[in-house]
Amino acid sequence: MNLKPLLLLSSTALAIVTSTAFAQPFNSFDPRSMAMGGVGVAIADPATAPFFNPAMLAIARDEQDFSLELPIIGARAYDPGEMEDTLDRLQNSSILALEQAITDNNAALTPTSLRNVASSLTAVNNDMVALGQEKLQVELGAAMVISIPSDTLAMAVSASSWNVVGAQLDYTDSALVTALATEINDCADALDLLPNTCIAGTYVDTTTGNITFDPNTQLTSGVAARGVQLNEIGVSVASKFDVLGIVGLAVGVTPKMVEATVYDYSANINTADTANFDDVVTKQNGFNMDVGVGIKLPLGFRAGLVAKNVKSEEYETVANNIIETKAQLRAGVSHQTDWTTVALDVDLTENEAISFEDESQQVAIGAEFSVLNSVKLRAGYRGDTVNTDRGILSAGVGFNLLGAHIDLAYAKSDDEVGASMQLGFAF
Repeated sequence: MNLKPLLLLSSTALAIVTSTAFAQPFNSFDPRSMAMGGVGVAIADPATAPFFNPAMLAIARDEQDFSLELPIIGARAYDPGEMEDTLDRLQNSSILALEQAITDNNAALTPTSLRNVASSLTAVNNDMVALGQEKLQVELGAAMVISIPSDTLAMAVSASSWNVVGAQLDYTDSALVTALATEINDCADALDLLPNTCIAGTYVDTTTGNITFDPNTQLTSGVAARGVQLNEIGVSVASKFDVLGIVGLAVGVTPKMVEATVYDYSANINTADTANFDDVVTKQNGFNMDVGVGIKLPLGFRAGLVAKNVKSEEYETVANNIIETKAQLRAGVSHQTDWTTVALDVDLTENEAISFEDESQQVAIGAEFSVLNSVKLRAGYRGDTVNTDRGILSAGVGFNLLGAHIDLAYAKSDDEVGASMQLGFAF
């Protein structure tokens, strides 16, 4: 008996996600933000204002007149059920042990060899049951920005590819595999009493003790993956207005063209095949807009408010499921000096689930410390008021030399890991 289709089914779920997933979270994947917990609404610089708050282009740091950021890349993986660990155990332990037990049984049939097969089969079944209760969400992102910050008329052109895809295993064969293990044990018990005799069963040959179960035709479990990729090209425009000579009020907009690619993959264990993935893709072009407000206050304080994707969209998949993206509203405050920056961002609306993940409503806090204006040390924390166990710590570093900079970030919790990198030039 060959149970490799069980492993193939599980691996397919990961393969679908890791080969096609790009993420569309509220924030971009720039490492400054990731390292600082995800803040950005009130501290976005010319490199990231188009993604966080276009108004900040008009109240960015005075010494920056031009910024080119290419590439901005990042990735996250959210695996609360430790799906990858379970798959590793299946592939490198449970499945191998089962295959060896079957080989030994076929070479020399004994009650002990049969019981070893049943025991190994039960171990595989337990892992598959655990795997069927888990969700996996993988996110990737890439972007570039060209920006010209200014108090009077700031502009930026940005391009990005972000989306989110989730995968889930629908394991429905537990009862069948358990029945198979029971029959094998019953056969072993019968052989103890009378050699060369096995009690009648559905999946075991009563004469030879060979296992007649065929996983290629009798397993019914399935795999599903669903998500949306948004490719965006936007032009940001912002301007600042002085109020009473002490407060700078900036308004910015980012109209953007959006290409949405929707994935909806579902297959039986015996037909799951990533080679047919193009058959489950639909595309749709549209238009959307981000609108932001920024306030530059005395003593280094700033505040911001942004509405991203103000036009809600619905995308119908090939399986007639609906993926909906709704407007996102976030507020932020910050305090900046020549050497330090601290910031707080809060989601004012709940972020809807795109695929199999849960809804979220995030709170982010972060700090940045400048060392001789050449090295930036960053740290932060992101919490979730909907999923209180999804908090994550982050840290990062940035190096500046003669107008060029490279930034790195890493975020880690028990269930999530993320990393990002950015190369840019600012003058």
